[in-house]
Amino acid sequence: QYEGAKRAIVESPVLPGLDVSANGSGCEHIHGRFNISDIAFDASGIVSRLAVDFEQYCGIAASPLYGSLRYNSAVPISPRVSVGDSQTLRGNAGTTDGLAVVSLSMPATSPVTATIKTVASTAVAGVDFTPVSTTVRFAVGETSKTVIVPIIGTRQPRGLRRFSVNVVSASVPIGDRSGEITVRDPNSRLTAFLANSDPDA
Repeated sequence: QYEGAKRAIVESPVLPGLDVSANGSGCEHIHGRFNISDIAFDASGIVSRLAVDFEQYCGIAASPLYGSLRYNSAVPISPRVSVGDSQTLRGNAGTTDGLAVVSLSMPATSPVTATIKTVASTAVAGVDFTPVSTTVRFAVGETSKTVIVPIIGTRQPRGLRRFSVNVVSASVPIGDRSGEITVRDPNSRLTAFLANSDPDA
């Protein structure tokens, strides 16, 4: 699941790229998301199988463009629930919000539920974050929900830590089951390197 997609290359060379246009016209500013549920390459590196669903917003438009592409793929075109990756900065005290976006690949014609649970990795539950187990509900027409995970603040250096927010079960097929949450630490030591090319310095 690729959240925060921007117009490919033009708007950001590092964020996921998304740019769907037709009849020679497109959007100057684009944002949205897409999910690749099936992909394969042949021996020469050319895509031989692909299944992708996208949600694209043009500028400040409130209504998005939904679409699906299937190339030699048997993945059905239907709503799939996924969790996107995200990053957050730890505070020095209290808690800050770690945000995980749970989304549907397209609007559903009936309500959708999904059970969500955090899973520890290098981030320790109860030390780096407060565990969350919840159920998200999508009304007809809704495609995204945000799950908030409290990130525990401390002035003690903890370094870069990661945990995941997983879809345990859902009333529709699951796309990207796990979203990785990266917790950045403002108290970690940084190494600086200073170079001076002036021989008289």
